[in-house]
Amino acid sequence: MVSVIGSDEDLQKNGVKKFNDFVPAEEGCAVEFPEAESISLQPPLQPPQDASIPRPAQKIILKGSLERQNIGIKRTFFYCAVFVTLEVTRQTTNYGAKFYNGDVYPIPQTAIVALTEVTKLLLVLSKMCIDGNLWRSSIHLSILFAVPSVLYAVNNNLYYFALHFTTPPVWNILIQSRIVITAVVYRVIFKRKITAFQWFALLLLIGGIVVTNIPEHGGKESTAGKGRRNITIAFLLGNAAAVISVLAGISMEYLFKNDKRGFYEQNIQLYFFGTIITSVMLLYECYTSDFLATVTSVRNISNFLFMLVVVSILLSAGTGLAVAVIMKKLDNIVKMYSAALSTVLTAVTCAVFFPSQFTLNVKYLIALVLFIAAIFLYEKRPEKT
Repeated sequence: MVSVIGSDEDLQKNGVKKFNDFVPAEEGCAVEFPEAESISLQPPLQPPQDASIPRPAQKIILKGSLERQNIGIKRTFFYCAVFVTLEVTRQTTNYGAKFYNGDVYPIPQTAIVALTEVTKLLLVLSKMCIDGNLWRSSIHLSILFAVPSVLYAVNNNLYYFALHFTTPPVWNILIQSRIVITAVVYRVIFKRKITAFQWFALLLLIGGIVVTNIPEHGGKESTAGKGRRNITIAFLLGNAAAVISVLAGISMEYLFKNDKRGFYEQNIQLYFFGTIITSVMLLYECYTSDFLATVTSVRNISNFLFMLVVVSILLSAGTGLAVAVIMKKLDNIVKMYSAALSTVLTAVTCAVFFPSQFTLNVKYLIALVLFIAAIFLYEKRPEKT
């Protein structure tokens, strides 16, 4: 409060009321400023915000980091073991459904991919509903999650298409160039530190893949004698899938680690767009092909093949959720060396269930040793000095 000292006459001429007009006071007391020009030195109070008025949109991406969570070696290996188990079983079941149906899938491959996306979406929604979070959360769709959804949808359909030209073990080998591409992206674009041990581990990983790809002379070829043309097509498809896989994986990891939403809401975003995209692909295939013949063939499949298809869809959904956990807590390299390890184990299961299509030999044992050594070196943390 600011005060002014003056005689009564001077103050009245200037339009200032005397202080004793309000309360009795002695002579010479301070008086107030004029009412018309009173000044408050306190900052103006902000009006309360109405909750019904929408706030300005907040940024979705908080930062551009791809750093891993420090969850410990035991939990890392647990997540990897879950992924490898689901992946090996999935690929073996997928190939079995095709093998026991005269080298043709019982239902269109686009239908398998679309049903897998729907299953993943329903699983996540069910989890949120059980936890009681579905009705309390306000889900706002972000078009950014459509990017990895589109890429994964294309890659999943490419995988089923490629199995017309090769077997799952060979396919796993062909797409492993994605390991080097991912490491280079981490280092060059995101400036992520990769130690000498980790680079050496990646070289061991590639070495194991090369060992498994050494052709056999006088033995059964893993491509089942389908010819040089099929091998060339499979090679081109494998490299295309590797590039798409890197783009999908990096974009998915970036969103999972930098988006402010919860883990399950992030998955709802991903699988919602995935369901839409794969459904469009399925409808397009139905439009461009003999839809009635396809429906008739699906209705005529045996109970055994139907069971294989259902199990394949459930395993694919479980594998997708396992990948999401690895992306959120770890990174693409962990997912890739887990996939490389599943290459050897898929070879074992294919040799057991489909001996006419694939044989197992000592090179896979060597590759298994190299893969385990690569995983140990990549996960080894430098000692603090």
